[in-house]
Amino acid sequence: MKVVSFFILIAGLAVLLACSENAANSQDTTTQEEVVASHQAVLGVEGMVCEMGCAASIKKGLNGTQGVANVKVEFEEDRDQNNVFVEFDEKIISIDEIVKTIQALNDGQFSAIQIESKSIQPKVSKIQIKESENSASQKKQQEVNEGYFQFPNLVDLLKGLVY
Repeated sequence: MKVVSFFILIAGLAVLLACSENAANSQDTTTQEEVVASHQAVLGVEGMVCEMGCAASIKKGLNGTQGVANVKVEFEEDRDQNNVFVEFDEKIISIDEIVKTIQALNDGQFSAIQIESKSIQPKVSKIQIKESENSASQKKQQEVNEGYFQFPNLVDLLKGLVY
């Protein structure tokens, strides 16, 4: 029993360390800005090993990028390439800049290519923008728009650790 507990502990630490992300600067503040999404891109991303860490890292990295309105990651464990759907304002950011942003995350862990891009009906989304400590007096109330949290399937997680 002690051996199984030991292996579960080691496997849990390995998963956490494999999907870790460098801590953000603690002096940054977060404010809201409206972005009008005019395009949607589907990107193929390789290098993702877990949904909780890697997919969340991509979402956080892109949602913190100016001009990106919405990010959705479709992650399946056995796929080499997972899809990332990004709604953005083409006047502020290009698809190439979005691809470079993904590839810079987690010390270059991910590679991304454009699969599809199309114009969409413009819609306004509120996004969070990081500002320096100097503008902390302008801090606005944070709102969560179109966001949700999904708990991982614990049975699948434990099966992956045991087998």
